[in-house]
Amino acid sequence: MIKYRLFTFSVELFWILVAVAFAFIVAYPLMGFINQHFLALNIFMATLAATYFRWTIYYKNIPFLKFTAVQVPLFVFNSILFFVVLDKINEMIFMMDTYDLNLFLTANQEKKGLEINALFYLYKKEFLFFSVGLMILTITIQLRLLQSFFERIRKMK
Repeated sequence: MIKYRLFTFSVELFWILVAVAFAFIVAYPLMGFINQHFLALNIFMATLAATYFRWTIYYKNIPFLKFTAVQVPLFVFNSILFFVVLDKINEMIFMMDTYDLNLFLTANQEKKGLEINALFYLYKKEFLFFSVGLMILTITIQLRLLQSFFERIRKMK
């Protein structure tokens, strides 16, 4: 049993590392041009979106998601996460529409003009894609968790 738990833990750790690697690969073109705060936010959203995508697709095959002790806190966390991401999207759209482009850029820029605009719009597209995708995946996980709760209640009858 201990070997199975270690194997499960190592598999989950591997998939989290894959999600982080995916986020860094996606953010690589922006590194050095976008401010570190905004780049870290983008990498965090991409990592969460990749992790939630895997959880949504393989929900029944992930061992730790079968326990009620994990499902209930995850349900509460997802409810909070949805509104936090929604607030962050609102804040970022306001900042992208209101503030100067230099707010998002690093201090020492070698590129000018159209290249900077292209990188900013790439950042904007990536941020919106991953944050809206994360919200959709959060709702999907919530529905899967509710389905599990109802199946458990049905089995108890």
